[in-house]
Amino acid sequence: QLKSMRCNVKTMFTLNTACTACAAAPKMLCPRGWLKTSQGIGVRDCRYSVKLGENTLSLPGCHHICKKDIEEKKCCPGFWGTECYGK
Repeated sequence: QLKSMRCNVKTMFTLNTACTACAAAPKMLCPRGWLKTSQGIGVRDCRYSVKLGENTLSLPGCHHICKKDIEEKKCCPGFWGTECYGK
């Protein structure tokens, strides 16, 4: 009898939304399939640029943190093939 042995690997990815004015940050969305883990205005640790005529201002802003779990299908050591069968 063949025994299937899978050792899937889960990886958590994180990304930040674009930096924006903190007043607008609560409306920022994560990409489809990603979960927003920061609350309210998000994290206050970035700067964004605003162009005013000839000048560009660098202002303090906010961003959100998004997370996504991705599970990669893998066979355990010593097992192979699409169904991860051993000897």
